[in-house]
Amino acid sequence: MRTTAELASTPGHPAVKAGANHKKRFEGWMVDALRAEGLRDAKTVAKKILVLLDGAASAMLVHRDASYVIAAGEVAASLAEKRR
Repeated sequence: MRTTAELASTPGHPAVKAGANHKKRFEGWMVDALRAEGLRDAKTVAKKILVLLDGAASAMLVHRDASYVIAAGEVAASLAEKRR
């Protein structure tokens, strides 16, 4: 995220492409993991969890407070429970 933000004016930069590819592979892994746990609509849940992860990481860095990550984990768990 940080590299992409720093290179926002150069979308074709190899580092931006590498970051995007990594995010896409991680999202695919998460979809597979959620499906393996029997979640319905795993793609939607994975997207929501990824938004939580990115937001929590940003908030934690800005505020220097790990409770944002803990809160995101709690929300992610509730999303997963609702989709079983």
